[in-house]
Amino acid sequence: MVYNPKRRNYVMSGPKYAKFKADEKDYDYKLIDKRTDEIVSSPEKLIEYLEFQSRMDRYTVANAMLIMSRCPQASQLKEKEEWKKLNISLKKGANEIHVLKPEKYFKNGKAQTSTNVKYVYDISQTNALPDPEKAKRYDERALVSALLATAKIEKVVAKELPIPDTCAFFDCENNTLVLKEKGGSGAKLFQDIARELSLSEIAYNSDEYNRSECEFPAECSVYMLCRKYGIDTQGLNIHSVPDEWANKEQKDVRLNLTMARDSLNTIGSRMYNELNREKEPKQQEQSR
Repeated sequence: MVYNPKRRNYVMSGPKYAKFKADEKDYDYKLIDKRTDEIVSSPEKLIEYLEFQSRMDRYTVANAMLIMSRCPQASQLKEKEEWKKLNISLKKGANEIHVLKPEKYFKNGKAQTSTNVKYVYDISQTNALPDPEKAKRYDERALVSALLATAKIEKVVAKELPIPDTCAFFDCENNTLVLKEKGGSGAKLFQDIARELSLSEIAYNSDEYNRSECEFPAECSVYMLCRKYGIDTQGLNIHSVPDEWANKEQKDVRLNLTMARDSLNTIGSRMYNELNREKEPKQQEQSR
């Protein structure tokens, strides 16, 4: 005889379930704060976070921290029912990955918003075969062209810039990207333009803009853009967190990281659309 006890699913309800969900969310908030503290105290942890966020830029800073804590190799996440609709099943023993999701509800006739914990699973936790990663290598000139073509601010050329040893400068007062005449090429040109465009995005979304306070978030955004598009990151100053971050509250540190993530998401999406738009006519020509 083989004795094989079956696992019984205990379904909680009422106050017990409410307490369980509250404790679960509280644990996740504490985990996010812990990861934030690690980023401030360790340049290695900052790089680890930026590497992950550059791949998973559609997720918020807090959710990126939660995901990488449970599944640092994550690449494609879906809820269990979403995988099921695709006829894909979870592997035995797959542990849920937590993400925080705001949901609207009505109380006393008024709309309210509550943040709840949702469970998702990475494709590596399923029986699906991940698509082989195709490392896309773009020509640096094409990437610079995509940056400039999709910039939402005016562009002008000048012989000299207010900041030395740079190829571009964001003039906040005139909302203009100033490019240095014969300023350079390659990775340095991409980095400098991306940095200034990141600053322009941060300024656009800020009530009060202070360049010195926004330079490090912009630098983080440039690092993630470079990693996303295969540009050399040498020369970027992201290996030491600003000293003032040590005195910031955790939510304020995440606000700065959100500036970087939002700039990455906005600029990266525009670049992706531009790069693929340029390819469409070629693909159509080849198919004839």
